[in-house]
Amino acid sequence: MNPFALPTFAWTITLLLGAAAVLPKLPSFLPRSFQKSPHGRWLWQASLGLIMLASAYAMILGAHALWYKEEANSEVWFTSRWALQGLPPLQFELGMDALAAFFLVLMGFFALAVAVYSLAALRATHYRGFEERIAGGYSLFVWGSLMAILAYDVFSLLVVLEIATLAFAALALFKMHIYREGRLEGEPQQRQEARLAPKVYLIISHASSAFLLLGFLLLAVPAHSLSFQALRAQAATGQLPVLWNQMAFWFFLLGLGIRAGLIPAHIWPPLVHPASPIPTHAFSQSMGIKVAVFLMIRVFFQFLQPAPWWGLVIFLLAGLTAFINVWYALASHDLKTALAYHSIENIGIMVAGVGLALYAAAHGSQGPWAPLAGLALVAGLFHLFNHAIFMGLLGLATGAIENLTHGEVRMTRLGGILRVYPWTGMFFLVGSWAIAGLPPFNGFVSEWLTLRANLDMFLTYAMKNPAESVLWRELFLLLVGLLLLIASFALTAFCFYKIAGLTLLGRPREDGWRAQTGDVSWWMRAPMALLAFLALFIGLFPRLLFPIFAQIARSVHESLTPDFPPLVMTWRFTESALTAGWWILVPLAFMVLLLLHIRHRGRKPLAWQGGTGEGSRLWGRPTEVSLTWLIRKQFRHLTPPFLSQRAGSSDRDIPPYLPDHFLLADALQPAARQIVVEGFRYAFNVLIHGTFHLSERFALWMQNGDVRRYMLYIALTYLGVLMLYMIFLYTLFHA
Repeated sequence: MNPFALPTFAWTITLLLGAAAVLPKLPSFLPRSFQKSPHGRWLWQASLGLIMLASAYAMILGAHALWYKEEANSEVWFTSRWALQGLPPLQFELGMDALAAFFLVLMGFFALAVAVYSLAALRATHYRGFEERIAGGYSLFVWGSLMAILAYDVFSLLVVLEIATLAFAALALFKMHIYREGRLEGEPQQRQEARLAPKVYLIISHASSAFLLLGFLLLAVPAHSLSFQALRAQAATGQLPVLWNQMAFWFFLLGLGIRAGLIPAHIWPPLVHPASPIPTHAFSQSMGIKVAVFLMIRVFFQFLQPAPWWGLVIFLLAGLTAFINVWYALASHDLKTALAYHSIENIGIMVAGVGLALYAAAHGSQGPWAPLAGLALVAGLFHLFNHAIFMGLLGLATGAIENLTHGEVRMTRLGGILRVYPWTGMFFLVGSWAIAGLPPFNGFVSEWLTLRANLDMFLTYAMKNPAESVLWRELFLLLVGLLLLIASFALTAFCFYKIAGLTLLGRPREDGWRAQTGDVSWWMRAPMALLAFLALFIGLFPRLLFPIFAQIARSVHESLTPDFPPLVMTWRFTESALTAGWWILVPLAFMVLLLLHIRHRGRKPLAWQGGTGEGSRLWGRPTEVSLTWLIRKQFRHLTPPFLSQRAGSSDRDIPPYLPDHFLLADALQPAARQIVVEGFRYAFNVLIHGTFHLSERFALWMQNGDVRRYMLYIALTYLGVLMLYMIFLYTLFHA
């Protein structure tokens, strides 16, 4: 039996992760004495051990395919014995190429790291009684994510996505349960978001699946197959009708954009991710949500015949997503919510690289376009890899803070983490430095590559003879997207200045959280330390990863050949900085001095104490309101007055089905209240309210108590059944 065969891998991880899902539930079928024994309580740890084995197997399989540069291949795992006449049989087909192998390595690595971390993290008091449920749900979520990468036909993909959706929705119930049991204190808005999280996630995920099904049907009908091989061959030969090609693009953009959190569907991650426990919160933010990006690369480049304007649409949508979400992250006062917004912001940066690559690839393989397309896709993949590292680090560090503070992650009540828990604080600081895009950490390299790809395309168009006005339009759109990305990078750095300052610096607040003696255990520190090391190592030696990303780009499409000279310039820039020693010595010296100062534990605070009070003075106690006011006041006129009044008033015309405003600072006078309005959620509230109103009026019209109308309904039903029967008889006798 070949361990690197796809059916062998699929059966093995299905058995391992299936056992991991069932094992924690065994005590409920055994005597009560066993349930109360230590053996019954340790079954969830055995479940995490099985997840580690399956994750390590996925890493080995993906690394083997990348190392030996295996050609794209697919194998049928399971086929149904029956099929309707004229339709292809339902089957599970698995496929492997360099793109799938890369995602498989990443997915396995983070599933393994989170499982190791959870061995100690799930021992916290607010997880007591939920360990079995979390371990079982996490195993199903990991299985669905891994199989979504390998699924190579439409039926397989939709099934495994549905299983992953149901597993994550069940885990999103966690926060609602612990609020209901009184284990955590929360604001009314936090409790409302916890109640809404599973409902919103199910609605969003099933809407995404519906659009994906429509898009795949448009491709599968002319191809007469559900296999991805047939869809890829159809696109390569140009047999797909033009209208169907355009319609499929919009359906896929809607379905995958909703699942990835692109605007206006960015409303769901800040609601759903904070409601889930730390294992799924960290894994979904670092890798789970990237399944949509993986499918974008596969569908847009391999199954469709792209047009240049597709890439510009995706690029602008991604730029707006990055800018808008980092803006709302500035207004968030909860660590998990802020990280969810930043996760979607970074999804926008990755998708921007995908959009630029699609735009350049649609121009053909002649001239500079093929190298630029390869460079843009390498930038998107590199940022996906980097984001997995620093967002995974920030997610695990946030989980450690949540455990140490007994569930408290509100920035208004935190402070002094770096002083009391130097290991956890230092890991969070490294993640903050990396996500801000500051050298020498890895976020700088991929953000610079994305900007470099955008600039190269902008200059390529500027140097052409602008004989047509369409060139100027595309030049303008490239410039707008470039400015949105630059603004997003700058606001991210400012936002983590606020988050790290309020959370890490100063002293613990007397009215904030109860300090726990000692930092987290080494089971939790080891994954964070590994991710922090990777963030620094990749930032210093990014050239080591270029052959892998070039191989992946070429496997996606033969026209994607990355341009090596711009990459070499970036590598040389970073490595020369390492040789000079400035980028490495300055931050390390700063961190060492900071740790020494923390160890000294003097009476004087580091910079500020956070909290409330004298917010305008540096030696006082500035809050997130005062720290972000300089930025927010520049955009305060963009919110319509009627919207802010309705969001802040208690007698609103539109009920707040979704929380659509952030109350940053309350005051006795309504004019002095500081409110940030989530305009997209307000628009969804208007849509939901209008739908309810129309459905109520329609129901009253349909059921008005008039017997004559009910008799008409019965007659129409009989006529419909009779017509169907006649059609059936005609088909039967003329077959």
